[in-house]
Amino acid sequence: MAILLLGKSQCPICRKVIYKGDKYYGFPALVANPKDPLYFFHDACFHSDCLDQHKLAPLAKEYADLAIQKGSPANRYDLISGEKIIQMEDHIWIGYLTSDKSEFLHQYNFTHLSRKHLHEWADRLKVIEELKKFKDSGKWEETNGINVLGWYIAELSKIPEAGN
Repeated sequence: MAILLLGKSQCPICRKVIYKGDKYYGFPALVANPKDPLYFFHDACFHSDCLDQHKLAPLAKEYADLAIQKGSPANRYDLISGEKIIQMEDHIWIGYLTSDKSEFLHQYNFTHLSRKHLHEWADRLKVIEELKKFKDSGKWEETNGINVLGWYIAELSKIPEAGN
C-alpha cells in the first residue's frame, strides 16, 4: 500500500494535503509501466471524493482489488498444475501487465506459476513472444531501473528438468 503521511502527503488529483479525519483511498504498488493509463494510481493515496470523480477510478479499484485478492499467499496456485505453491523459490508471480482486454497478455495479469511445471505450460513460448512484442512495441516503459518484462522473460525462459 502507498505510504501516506497525514498532514504532509498530497492528493495527486487536487494537490491538497490529506489530513487526519479526511476520507482517503490508498492503492498498492500495482502498475509498473508508466505508459499504462492506470499508472497514475500506482502506489498513491487520494481523497476519496477526488478519486470518486476520476473517470479511471473504478477500473483502478477493480485491478487493485484483483491484485490484493490474487496476490494473497492463500491464493498462490500454479496456473499449470493447479497445485498450491508452498516454496517461494519455486514461485513466479506475474503481476499487472495491462488493463487492455484486447491484449493477449491481459489474461496473464496476476498469474502464479511454479518453476517446476514451466516445461508443461503449453502457452509458455507464446507468452514469452508476446512479452517481447509488448516491450518492443513501445507500450511498456521500465521505471526506476527495474526491467520487469525482462525479468519475466528470463524467468519463463528457464526450464528445469522434468521432475525437479
